[in-house]
Amino acid sequence: MSKNDCNPTSSTSVLINTLIVQEISTLINNNQFNEALEYLKSLTEQQIYDNTWDLCTYLLDLSEKPSDKLCNEYELYSQDALIYVAEHGNPREMLIIMLEQTDKFISDEAFLFHIKLFLIIIKRLPLKPSLITSIDDILSLLKCHLTALELPTINNDFAGKDLLVFNHDQRVTHLLKLTQFYIDFICQLRDYFSTTNINNIFSILTKYLISLLQEPLSSLSYEPINSQESSSFTLIRPLLDCLFTLNPNPIQLINDKEQQSILIYLLLTKNNYFSLLPCVYSSYFYLILSIPSIQQLSNDHEHVMLTEKACVLVSN
Repeated sequence: MSKNDCNPTSSTSVLINTLIVQEISTLINNNQFNEALEYLKSLTEQQIYDNTWDLCTYLLDLSEKPSDKLCNEYELYSQDALIYVAEHGNPREMLIIMLEQTDKFISDEAFLFHIKLFLIIIKRLPLKPSLITSIDDILSLLKCHLTALELPTINNDFAGKDLLVFNHDQRVTHLLKLTQFYIDFICQLRDYFSTTNINNIFSILTKYLISLLQEPLSSLSYEPINSQESSSFTLIRPLLDCLFTLNPNPIQLINDKEQQSILIYLLLTKNNYFSLLPCVYSSYFYLILSIPSIQQLSNDHEHVMLTEKACVLVSN
């Protein structure tokens, strides 16, 4: 077949794809949201697969369109439609588009919804080594939004009641909520890939769990307040539980000494988790490894709440 023979087919395909989006756009502009969803579902899987790029581009843009009604119909429709496209479209193209949406995670709901889409897409991608790179990109993108969140500042005058106020600050609870979504996502990936033979995926998941402890979670307090477990440590529990199910000795996977020190310090202060570490090493050996983190906490006024705990560890 000559090159000229291919051109008409290609032009027709582009025209069909454009018409599909135009039809949906017309229905949406007429507030016919149910009809627009029915039209999308009436398309063949091949049409959706071939039209993934145009559909996702349009739907992601539509999801941010404001509405004067209590429930944003544009957002609701776009979410239903995006889930359908994720289930039937081209997963590779959809992943590329979503990874470019670095400015779209503007709310808890949007963050959680994108995690849901990412999980659908990952399960439809072929089990190849390149999938590890894709997951690395996804987790990195999501974590960037966590580290960009603003937190209140801790100063030298903070005491027990101040820490209680700090932990209930809206910015802190916002970070904890999004981080919980992130940890749950990693746990779901762990469960999915535990039935596959993809190598190194657990090391990637472990890396991102550990990196959370360095940033942004290092800015939080895990110390009990009024003999009650802090909300921050309540969040850390599933992180540590997941971490040890990924690897019985997660420390051996950490090349960065700072990350290694932060994790060991946290485990040293929580006996039930410290006991999970391999017993071939002494407590003194682990304490030596945690010294960089202890020194940083002692010198960092933003972490003054942990200085007393650090000093006790050093003296012991």
